Amino acid sequence: MPEETPAPELGGGDVVGGVDPQDAVKNPATFLLVVGGIGVLVALISLLMNLLGAGLGAAGGGDQAAGAMLSGGIGIVFAILGAIGSVVVILGSLKMKNLENYGLSMAAAIIAMLPIASGCCLLGLPAGIWCIIVLMKPEIKAAFKQ
Repeated sequence: MPEETPAPELGGGDVVGGVDPQDAVKNPATFLLVVGGIGVLVALISLLMNLLGAGLGAAGGGDQAAGAMLSGGIGIVFAILGAIGSVVVILGSLKMKNLENYGLSMAAAIIAMLPIASGCCLLGLPAGIWCIIVLMKPEIKAAFKQ
């Protein structure tokens, strides 16, 4: 009776359905990590500017209602919420890279698409969509359950 040879490993993870889940999540998780880092940076800059009184309200311009609304106390609250959301995105992306905590990984992808939690919403939307598409694949879900 011939011996069965195990499927070759690709990139250090278990091969599930011909796909290495570790390789499949590596690039989207890295993109999500970058988006989270940018979000934290933008939130900290926004918080500092609002604490120094140099927020959007101080910028002046024609319509000062929107700028005044996002400066001062409300601007500080939005900056803190943005920082918290961005930290969740970072933690979720790290968990996604390690195929640990599917729920947090999916939550991070969704949060990255929200404008308040992503300092760079132009990058957060495609990163979140890419991560959700990858996370919804059955072989990737199965890798998280192991």
